[in-house]
Amino acid sequence: MRALNQLILLKVFKVIEAGCLIKTTEDKDQLNMRLKLKPIAYIFILFLIPAISPGQSRELEKAAKAEQKNDLMSAIQYYKDALAVDTEDTTIQYISYRIAMDYLKMEQYQASFPWFEDAVGNEQQNPLYFQHYGDALARAGKLEKALHIYQRGKEISTIDHQLQMRISALEKAMQLRSKPDPYKIQRVEILNSNYRDFAPGWYNGKLVFASTRIAKKNERIDGSTGQPYAELYVAGFDEKSGQWELPEKMQGPFTAWYNNICFTYEPATGEAFSMKGDKNSQQYILLFSRYEEEKKGWTRNHKLNFNTDNYSIGYPVLSDDGQILYFASDMSGGFGGYDIWKAYRKKDGSWGLPINAGKKINSNADEIYPFLMGDSILIFASDGHKGLGGLDLYYSVQKNFEFQEAFNLGHPFNTSANDYAMIIRKGEENGLICSNRNNESSDDIYSFEESPLKHMVSGTIWDAITKTKINKADIIIRQGVEEIRIQSDENGHYEYFGLMPEESYELIVEKENYYPESRKLEINKKIQGDLSNNTIMDFQLSKLEYPLAIKGRVLDRSNELPMRGILVEISGAEDFHSLSYTDEGGHYIFENLKPKNTYNIRVSKEEYFSESREIQLPDADAPDTLSKANGYDTDFLLTKIEKKKEIALNNIYYDFDKASLRPESITELNKLASMLRETPDVVIQISSHTDTQGAEWYNQKLSEKRAQTVVNALIEKGINPKRLKARGYGESKPLIPGAGSEEEHQQNRRTTFIVLEADQSLPNEIIKDENMQKNQLTYRIQLMTTRQPIPGHQLFKQILVNVPDTDVFVSRDNGMYKYEIGSRNNLKAASELKQKLAELGYTDCFTNAYYQGNEISIQKAKELEKNPN
Repeated sequence: MRALNQLILLKVFKVIEAGCLIKTTEDKDQLNMRLKLKPIAYIFILFLIPAISPGQSRELEKAAKAEQKNDLMSAIQYYKDALAVDTEDTTIQYISYRIAMDYLKMEQYQASFPWFEDAVGNEQQNPLYFQHYGDALARAGKLEKALHIYQRGKEISTIDHQLQMRISALEKAMQLRSKPDPYKIQRVEILNSNYRDFAPGWYNGKLVFASTRIAKKNERIDGSTGQPYAELYVAGFDEKSGQWELPEKMQGPFTAWYNNICFTYEPATGEAFSMKGDKNSQQYILLFSRYEEEKKGWTRNHKLNFNTDNYSIGYPVLSDDGQILYFASDMSGGFGGYDIWKAYRKKDGSWGLPINAGKKINSNADEIYPFLMGDSILIFASDGHKGLGGLDLYYSVQKNFEFQEAFNLGHPFNTSANDYAMIIRKGEENGLICSNRNNESSDDIYSFEESPLKHMVSGTIWDAITKTKINKADIIIRQGVEEIRIQSDENGHYEYFGLMPEESYELIVEKENYYPESRKLEINKKIQGDLSNNTIMDFQLSKLEYPLAIKGRVLDRSNELPMRGILVEISGAEDFHSLSYTDEGGHYIFENLKPKNTYNIRVSKEEYFSESREIQLPDADAPDTLSKANGYDTDFLLTKIEKKKEIALNNIYYDFDKASLRPESITELNKLASMLRETPDVVIQISSHTDTQGAEWYNQKLSEKRAQTVVNALIEKGINPKRLKARGYGESKPLIPGAGSEEEHQQNRRTTFIVLEADQSLPNEIIKDENMQKNQLTYRIQLMTTRQPIPGHQLFKQILVNVPDTDVFVSRDNGMYKYEIGSRNNLKAASELKQKLAELGYTDCFTNAYYQGNEISIQKAKELEKNPN
């Protein structure tokens, strides 16, 4: 009978765990300091426990009731009393687990360890025990042992997502803890006590925060924490000494016998909002009061109109204009746990219905302690997004009235402990956070000296061939006209701390006798992978004295005369790109090219077919020039785009009396395919002609098949079939009527093409920079910089066709030509233009801003948009 009773007891515990305490898997009870039992499960345990043993069931019943009231200290004692009754090992393990969990919820980590040890034992098969034991160890800073415990749990449940997530986060936290701290995060000794000090907020240049410190004898103890109830304290700051003053208890209506925390004040309205525990409902409620200057005092606290006894609401913060209230609540309609919500102020001063901040902010766990930086950045704490363990700090940028994906603020703001409640004084970069990262004390207030949104870029400069590190290389970090210059050290390493999110930068590396290298850098989620706010960007520089060169000529196909001033571009691996223009003899040359590399040569001219060739360079130690003379296809015959004019394709051969192409025709077909790829706005007809030998009907059929063969070959090379038509003329259009010799017959056997359609509607000139309006804020999207000007609009046809109401701008700066697309008069429109350009393949473009004819930073432009006067 006793064994049956204990089996029933274990089933009861499973019901409680599955139906009532499941929130412990998300650590919610560490945040809201309360435990809820579903009524049905609670009735179930009351019904079954007396059947186990009278003494034990009474103590377990008391423990369950105490946990329901969030009186964890009493619950622990009742559980300990229950252990005094002789029980089976499995029951002892579960009760030990409940004691350990209650200590964990009270953040008394050291006290929880021996109970977790009893809970996991030697043969424990519940991975949840190992998960929470590891959590307690991680919060206490015992990372190596926590990892070991997590891995033991993982051996039991190889598909446990929570355990794997914790293992990954802990491994990352262990990796990052040895990294340098550019933010100088320090515990503020004078503000902290041996108890919990947390939830800071600004008030008229002073700091208001919550503390559970003992202020008087016989201080009442909160059963959910084992510490006194939280009360508000205020501390001034001495600007001369740069030191905080000794905290004093906050006066006014901000005292309560049951936890008063999270004070926030809005100077514009004189309103203060705070969060107070409600004894009767076991919930938190949101209160507000107003300071009346004439009475030199506060009004009494009032509940906000959307408070109820059904859920908790708190962690308030106001927008700068006082019209939007952000807060956290576990009200229905969210994504799980506490969510971030917002409410808009009505004309009568009341607040509208709460609106959830959305799934990019909220998760199925807890999001609390919102804080606003300006009007577009939300900082908050969460234990539901990918992080380093416990509560982590995140930020999200608001665009088009919606918050975007949340990013982890990274090390050292976040650790394996709980890190939360960040505040920053308006107009400054330094601020405060709360954390229990110091296992010698409880939650404490820490200061930091740099903006939490700053990012670091670092890397190493290498020689591309020798793989040696290059010291004293110049690294230029440019944003608009503003730039920072640093140098690589003796190990080729560089780093810069000060990049801001949602901004675009250009990094240029220069070193004597090396080609300069440049990269675009967008500060966004792509560089958040290591949770350290650091992007690694290495550079490999190529020496100027590579031995190989490519030279060639550009001729007009119609008369084979040299063409002067033709744009010739070369591109290769590692984003290599350069350009040149032909001289009077039609010659071009590219020097200092790398052996064993493939380069693409592209030739273009307005109203002509563009062409490109790939040239594979050989391995070479001695200088050499590759050209037509030594077997390389580096010369170009440019073909003018003229409708209905027949152009012969040389060296197109077929097998005798057949439509199949011979191998020697491939070179000419490749050139035609290149012309069509590089000139996308043209539709052509392939025409085939035969000699006059043989039957007329047979020659007609043969020519039609041969024309279609060429079309099929072009389609196989990637040309859109809609741009190709095939037509056979048989012997109807001989070049030499009455041909007698084989040479004359061969001239009649020919393949040609004509242009059927060509886009001639685009302008011929690029707009010059002097057309910019001098007295207006404008934005442009920069596409490229070149050392030589690009004639006409040929490279920008695709943009001008697909993006209406836009122009191409060119300006010259330090000997370089800068090409931009625009203009737009606000950043939102500029971002939309940038997105369209990215869809067209211009993925490396970035935004520039101008005001009164001068280039300015994006940050300055944002300020001008917000305050145009």
